Amino acid sequence: MLACVCVCPFTQVAAEVGSTAAVLGFVGAPFTLATYIVEGGSSQNFAHVKRLAFGQPAVLHALLDKLADNVADYCRYQVRVCVYVCVCVTLTRACYAHIVKSLTNSIRLCFPGL
Repeated sequence: MLACVCVCPFTQVAAEVGSTAAVLGFVGAPFTLATYIVEGGSSQNFAHVKRLAFGQPAVLHALLDKLADNVADYCRYQVRVCVYVCVCVTLTRACYAHIVKSLTNSIRLCFPGL
């Protein structure tokens, strides 16, 4: 029987660079992840996610809320294990700004100095 050994890449990098550099984490933005989920991959015109946004906005918002919770969990994990900064790049419309604010607030609850 094989044993599964899980190694955190962030701690490996932090050990390698020591105090000579900061370890940066990265997460996908909720809207970006939602687009990949709805579209099934990258897209040129985002037809499916646009259809969802205008036809069933509550469904899209529920998906974004769930993804924001998951992204926040992953950011907190990265910071706990040694990441100095967790980067979430997002270019979304103002109507989704509350999602990013919620994500940021969730992380700051655990790490007020961040």
